[in-house]
Amino acid sequence: MCGIAGFIDLWDQRSSRGHEERAEILANMCEVIRYRGPDDSGSLLKDGVALGMRRLSIIDLAGGHQPISGEDGSATVVFNGEIYNFQELQPKLEGSGHKFRTRSDTEAIVHAYEQYGTACVDHLRGMFAFAIWDDKRKSLFIARDRAGEKPLYYTLTSTGTLVFGSELKSLLEHPGVSRVTSAESLDAYFSLGYVPDPLSIFKDIKKLPPGHFLTFSNGRLLIKQYWDFAYETNGNRRREEDYLEELRELLDEAVRIRLVSDVPLGAFLSGGVDSSTVVALMARHMNQPVKTFSIGFLEDSYSELRYARQAAKKFGTDHHEFFVTPEICNVVDELAWHFDEPFADSSAIPTYVVSKLAREHVTVVLSGDGGDELFAGYTRYVTERKRRKYGLLPRRFRQGLMEPLSRTLPHGAWGRNFIHNVALDPIDRYFDNVSIFTGLNKRSLYTSDFHHALGGNSQVSMTFQEYGDNVGTNALLDALLYIDSKTYLPGDILTKVDRMSMAVSLEARVPLLDHKLIDFVTRIPASMKMTGLETKHLFKRAVAGLVPEEILTRPKQGFGVPIQQWINQQLRERIRDTLTDSRFRERGIISPAYTDVLLDEHERGRRDHSMALWSLLMLELWHQAFVDGGARRTNARSGEFVLDTSAQALAERNHIQEWEREEISRSAIESAYTAKGQLRYSDSEIDRFLHAEATTIYPLEYSHYLLGDVSGKTVLDFGCGAGKSSVLLARRKAKVIAMDISEPIMQVARERLIRNDIFNSVSFINASAHNIPLADESVDLVFGIAILHHLHLQLVSREVFRILKKGGRAIFQEPVRNSKVIKLLRGLIPYQAEDVSPFERPLTDEELADFGHGFSEYRSKAFTLPYINLAGILPVANKFMNPLQRFDGAVLRKFPSLDYYATVRVIEMVK
Repeated sequence: MCGIAGFIDLWDQRSSRGHEERAEILANMCEVIRYRGPDDSGSLLKDGVALGMRRLSIIDLAGGHQPISGEDGSATVVFNGEIYNFQELQPKLEGSGHKFRTRSDTEAIVHAYEQYGTACVDHLRGMFAFAIWDDKRKSLFIARDRAGEKPLYYTLTSTGTLVFGSELKSLLEHPGVSRVTSAESLDAYFSLGYVPDPLSIFKDIKKLPPGHFLTFSNGRLLIKQYWDFAYETNGNRRREEDYLEELRELLDEAVRIRLVSDVPLGAFLSGGVDSSTVVALMARHMNQPVKTFSIGFLEDSYSELRYARQAAKKFGTDHHEFFVTPEICNVVDELAWHFDEPFADSSAIPTYVVSKLAREHVTVVLSGDGGDELFAGYTRYVTERKRRKYGLLPRRFRQGLMEPLSRTLPHGAWGRNFIHNVALDPIDRYFDNVSIFTGLNKRSLYTSDFHHALGGNSQVSMTFQEYGDNVGTNALLDALLYIDSKTYLPGDILTKVDRMSMAVSLEARVPLLDHKLIDFVTRIPASMKMTGLETKHLFKRAVAGLVPEEILTRPKQGFGVPIQQWINQQLRERIRDTLTDSRFRERGIISPAYTDVLLDEHERGRRDHSMALWSLLMLELWHQAFVDGGARRTNARSGEFVLDTSAQALAERNHIQEWEREEISRSAIESAYTAKGQLRYSDSEIDRFLHAEATTIYPLEYSHYLLGDVSGKTVLDFGCGAGKSSVLLARRKAKVIAMDISEPIMQVARERLIRNDIFNSVSFINASAHNIPLADESVDLVFGIAILHHLHLQLVSREVFRILKKGGRAIFQEPVRNSKVIKLLRGLIPYQAEDVSPFERPLTDEELADFGHGFSEYRSKAFTLPYINLAGILPVANKFMNPLQRFDGAVLRKFPSLDYYATVRVIEMVK
């Protein structure tokens, strides 16, 4: 995996630039995408030819340096991607007389070109974008893979220089490249949320479409298509059973050949059918547990972790999770930089985070992308099927009455968008359905100047119609699948995966887009892919028995984010400030009046304009980065706030993992005992803590006194156990994140919350305290009771510091000394209490003080109690507790330093 860049000057231009100037330009073009290939770099500078690359070493780590030339040195290649059948190609090419000097897949490409010419692409199985300079023919050959997994931009300058690169920002480093923004591309962006191939956001820069190659020789640029998604009628097979066995074999092969790697390899696991299938097949072929990586949200309706964990357990994976909190919204400026073009798919945020998480463990991941386009998995196909009945209405009625009516209705009128949508013909209806800003609203969206520059026609909607007309099966679903495979798949899904994985130097492979699998699936009748309103029908049948039934039958859930909630809260001010700023309003594209309507309707709750507002925000951030700022940001660094590398490494030490396994085992005993007890608290029991005073003699009351006003703040209940603190924190109207390493005890905590009439204000994270899956500076307060003595203090201190916001506090109550009597009783009596561990190792005052090192403030207070801990160990009835507490107070006041008492210390730290 790499990033490539280069340029070819015409003969009469070669004398105008010296060797050193061309070398500097090429170096800049490669340096700006250094993150795509941090391991190595290489270049070819010869006459007017400049080829460069940055390498992420995956195969043949020592011998895969690029550029690589053929036997006589006349053909030289720079390459981004992976060729999965290179080991099969090598003996065939050697049989034809070619000599291999390395074990790399890159060398197979250049020898295949020498053997087959431009037809070499027909022999390659993989993901790729490569450039070959043929010195004999004085010709440049550039090819892009069939589905569009790897990107390739190019432009022909006014002086005839061809400039190309993996990312648009590389081309912008060349002084001859024009930066005139394309009105057609902006219009497409407002519809789709991305700029579709072959367009780019700049008028004179294009993307090489998937399944195409170009040649450049003597100033002449030619582009040719060599492959396409071939939706054709297969008359030989009539029954579903005729397809199932071959489909299973092709799925298995597609995954198996993508396991070749000389570096660690893992998988993204969302818990959906596609990623679960990929992981299941990986587990079948790997001799060690698959490393899997998942993302969750505190908003349960967006989190798929339940299913991801189920799949991880089923396939015995080495599973890793990370929770995305709203604070991750700070990454939006990074997104604008990495995408090079306006890009409005908000799921780029979790893709970026899960890539960052994975990169801490592996260099290569497999993903389940592509399955929805191949096997009809999107809910929008269901929407279209439900609405096709309106197509039975006479066309004159729909377009002569319904469509004009929709345009006369006020912007906020109920049913306006629906009437407009169902009045359209099928392909136009589908385009309207997937658009952020529909044709109905674009007239209000655009300024008059921009509308005039655009010419009044939507080229992208015409492209949808042309793609639909190319499908010869007469099945509307096939037309929609083809349209998505040509637009949404390369323009959104694969762009997102490539940019976000490459931003952290991670290679992502997509087995469901193996071209042999595609060639087979596109010939399966549409009626078998979607039966009635059931999506992915045949695919689910093929993997039944392999993937858990609950995952196969679960409702479709896209890889989305709670963007509406984030826009209403964390991003509210950022969006309003950005969209009302003079820079945005003076660009002459978007009507300020319509922007105000969107903001007003959304903030008042009249309509959900979250996607529209997000797309406008990302457009403006792109302008600021690439138009106002000039895209000079070669020192960009990404994602430092997401994970702490050193902490991640510490968390994986074997002895820490052993501690955690023991704690999970012990908590099973605790949960079984606690679940039998009284889970609902009386008002008096709750009031005791909600109204605690500074003078209390009880540490738990004092800990709650220190909390103060936490209403609306994000509080991590650190080691929540059976949920006692979570109940109390929720009663204080905090936004509670309850975290514990034990799933059984968390089930008790969930039940306790329900028993105490708390339903929506607490989110749960099943995770290790040594590696907290929350973003940097994402919580206001960390609250823990009797938990630190189980943990690696240095690591936990680092993690707590990392997740706290500036000015945030951490409050812990910990035992620091136990009397001999208490120790003896704990060794003799079975475990009874829910909040004191029988295995605890009391900490010293010095250890706690060291735990707070690095915080700006550290305060502590000691408490000495004779009977409270004892009452927790012995089965003492609650009615005896108050007298014992009163006796505690009397004894403590008379004999404050008795050695036989257990001592507890409450500490408060401020970041």
